[in-house]
Amino acid sequence: QMLKHSIDDREGQHAVTDSTISFRCYWFPGVWPGHRVVFANDNYNVTAVRELGRRAGMDLVVQKVGK
Repeated sequence: QMLKHSIDDREGQHAVTDSTISFRCYWFPGVWPGHRVVFANDNYNVTAVRELGRRAGMDLVVQKVGK
């Protein structure tokens, strides 16, 4: 699930802009800042990972690469 339409995240650390967005997904191990996400033919660098619940899900804050 792509999260948008919010000005900033819950902790207020990352502003959401055209090039920075958040994805909510199921939790899976081994994802950390520095990894890359491909969505709609665009590449995004993971800048923050937040665990939701007890490994129930995760929010990935990503920044668009290029453009």
